[in-house]
Amino acid sequence: MAKIICVTTSPYPYGDNITDGPGYRAYSLFQKLREKHDITILSLYESFHLHKLDESRYLEDSIRIRTIKYTPSRVAEAIREESPEVIYVPWSALSFLSRFKEKVPTIIDYVGSGLLEELATTGRVPAHLLKLTLDSFWRGDFLITSGARFRFFILAMLIAAKKATLITATPTDPLIHLVPMSLPPDQLPIRSPRRIDSKRIQLLVAGATLPWYDYPTVFEALEKASQKGLDYEMVFMGGNPRNPDFERSIRAKAEALGDRVSFTGVVPFRKRSDFYERADVGLNIAKPTLEDELSIRTRIFDYMWAGLPVATCGKDQYSDLVIQEGAGFRYQAGDADDLVDGLLLLSGDKGFMAKAKIGVSKVRNIIENDSAGIQDLEEFLKEPYVDKGRRSTARIVSAAAVTVRDYLGSLSKTRK
Repeated sequence: MAKIICVTTSPYPYGDNITDGPGYRAYSLFQKLREKHDITILSLYESFHLHKLDESRYLEDSIRIRTIKYTPSRVAEAIREESPEVIYVPWSALSFLSRFKEKVPTIIDYVGSGLLEELATTGRVPAHLLKLTLDSFWRGDFLITSGARFRFFILAMLIAAKKATLITATPTDPLIHLVPMSLPPDQLPIRSPRRIDSKRIQLLVAGATLPWYDYPTVFEALEKASQKGLDYEMVFMGGNPRNPDFERSIRAKAEALGDRVSFTGVVPFRKRSDFYERADVGLNIAKPTLEDELSIRTRIFDYMWAGLPVATCGKDQYSDLVIQEGAGFRYQAGDADDLVDGLLLLSGDKGFMAKAKIGVSKVRNIIENDSAGIQDLEEFLKEPYVDKGRRSTARIVSAAAVTVRDYLGSLSKTRK
């Protein structure tokens, strides 16, 4: 048994808390690990995002949760108080460990697309995130990610960071280990096609109200579908406490559709099943970007957990799996008419829904079989180690300096 401590700024779903992508990943991973290992969560979410500075302790699913102040000095102090054998940290939270100098074996999880997410939402990659990513490869001892496609992206970044070279790489070292995402426990029954009322279909977009969702296409499709006789109810589950102005703007744009469209606001993670159980179809409405293609959509996982067929415009790894196994349909991103055709098919073709039920079962089995393969991670937890090339404190070099250095280096080689 290893004593593991997780340091995270993502909301861990205890009590009435919500969660996000990295929080969902940690939760599903720790549900698999908690029977063999001692796990404590150092949650910085409450202080960093909600500005709640009071510290507290909770126990849920045999996992201890401590909410602490997010300052690096307090984080370092809390880690020392726990005396962990292993530290688990999402890569984006590494900067909060800057005052912790001891070299405790550390797992860094490259969860969430990070740089690509910023590119998709703002059109640029902030220099500080690029530097943090490149530097993070030197901070950990066991690097993991949940997506096969995203792993190749990280491998390219490892080369850019000079962590992976022809000299250091070996055939037996994967450099970054693939630890697939798993479904949370207590899965809901797979939706039966017989329960769909031919006169009304219950649609659900789950998750926070996010700027990388394509709401205009969905709203246009609902208007056109209504004109073609589709009777529906659409529920947008989840608010956005970090960006309430954006949430209000989306609600305002939906008002023209009337009372058939509703917004739940924030829904605690453990109460989300109340809305899933009423739904017939789950929608993934992410915008078509490079981030989408490389990402892991936790929304797809949660729809599978809920037993729902999926309508998706995504090109991510698990949207492809849903389509491959017949667990839903794909519509062309930005094409409202294509989405309308798919919704009319779902509501009018019981045979299609029966096939989708079988497809959901297949996808569940594939995900569970894939996520069972965490042997490499278990081996590390059995005998944790510190990588000999590990740096305890980052040496941050500006992006400009890296560019100049590499350019001058290439010139010197050309002259030889």
